Amino acid sequence: MTLNTGNGGATLDEEYYSYVRNEAAYNGKCLYQMGFWNALSLVLSHRAVSKIIHYGTFYHVIHFNPNAAEWIIFWLRGLHPNDELVGIEQGTESFVRELVCRLNSPAEPSASLHLNHRLTGLFPRPDGRVLLEFKTGHTTVKVLAGHVVLALPRYPLMQLRPLLPGHIGELVDSVIPIPLVKCFFVNENPWWDESTPPQTRASSTPAREIHYTFREDRNSKRGMVMVYGDQPSMHYWTPFVQQKEHLNVELNLDQRLVEGYLRYLCSNPDNTDVKKIEAEAKLISCFGIRDWSREPFEAGCHVWKADVRVEEAIKELTAFSLYGAPLSSKNVHICGEAYSDFQGFIEGGLRTALQVIKHIL
Repeated sequence: MTLNTGNGGATLDEEYYSYVRNEAAYNGKCLYQMGFWNALSLVLSHRAVSKIIHYGTFYHVIHFNPNAAEWIIFWLRGLHPNDELVGIEQGTESFVRELVCRLNSPAEPSASLHLNHRLTGLFPRPDGRVLLEFKTGHTTVKVLAGHVVLALPRYPLMQLRPLLPGHIGELVDSVIPIPLVKCFFVNENPWWDESTPPQTRASSTPAREIHYTFREDRNSKRGMVMVYGDQPSMHYWTPFVQQKEHLNVELNLDQRLVEGYLRYLCSNPDNTDVKKIEAEAKLISCFGIRDWSREPFEAGCHVWKADVRVEEAIKELTAFSLYGAPLSSKNVHICGEAYSDFQGFIEGGLRTALQVIKHIL
């Protein structure tokens, strides 16, 4: 399958991705109308596709048969020789902490935070505002808002679907939730170093992706291994998730998680010496697991279904009116990774958030 703009080659920029998204076709059929598995089957043998499904790296999600145009763009972004992943110091949670800090500052006296509440109602008011109903336990809280930004994944939005206009509800259901599990283990004397490449041992471990970090100073070495699993490998790790607080990453609670690590990722997985295995277990100073398939997330990332024109869908979701509200109000907004043109990365969420902010301003 060859993708070409007709000008002698692709430049792999946003303009070209828009071309792939809206115009690129194969045998007279637009790519966005196909599932990715269906598209690959036109140019590859079933055995070749099966090999990619079972042994391919990263979250290729072929077996979910996502929108071919979108997932070809995903691959093109990954193969772009000039692109680099950019880390966020102290993690993406620092965005949330900073936002909460600013909302609680004296400069925002009108802001109020309602934490651990579930949104259960959205009702238009005659003055154009929206009445929100939240529930926590047996208590209901009502809030009036000029604009409502639903920065949510698919699962909680599907609970609100009866309150949304019909075409918006259809768009909410136009993405596929991809369940993912992520584990990490901090080792105080790791067998790997800074030169250990990603994916080392991935083919012999229940995982889709394995990444290593390493740090050494005068007195010690320290490293972390991060294990990412989608289906079916994730089901090896899910029994190790504590069932108490599903919103929190569970640290140092279920020792079986370390046993799972030692089964595949210790310095010598074939070693049967009990004392050596016990000694290596003591080197794991911290460990944790997150099962993103559990409520309220349902997924670690999302992909668009086939036959969705993504640019139009994002535009519709960026601003719309509720039933009974003036059509011109368009003061309800959906954004986030799930409904973006850069799914699987925080960049998708940020891009859609910027579009919402532009509309509100």
